[in-house]
Amino acid sequence: LDIDGNDWWIWHSIERIRPRVVVVEYNASFGPERSSSVRYDPSFVRRQKHLSGYYHGASLMAFARLGKRKGYTLVSCDSSGCNAFFVRTDALGGALKEVSPREAYYPHAKRIRERSTEEQFAIIKDLPLEEIW
Repeated sequence: LDIDGNDWWIWHSIERIRPRVVVVEYNASFGPERSSSVRYDPSFVRRQKHLSGYYHGASLMAFARLGKRKGYTLVSCDSSGCNAFFVRTDALGGALKEVSPREAYYPHAKRIRERSTEEQFAIIKDLPLEEIW
């Protein structure tokens, strides 16, 4: 899932299919500890919501919590700080192990050159967010 907006809400709503692997784009600007998503908006357009582009999608922690509820295990993230990889727990086998969001997290490779993750979040912290538990 990579739609720059309602990613968490879309995965949350999928019930009829259960692929073995799910790849989602997480928002590294939220950092590794926050469990947040932008509010659902069917007409969400990332740069219209905030010119920085930092306000979109959901944090890695929010996706990890959703994945666990849906029967998926976080196994890795790419080093560019964009994509998280989940495997259906019953398909893990012995080769893949669960990792915590903190262990898997990478800052966004391009954004971190301009601002720290905390500085990125400070720019969008007053925009509406849903806490995900």
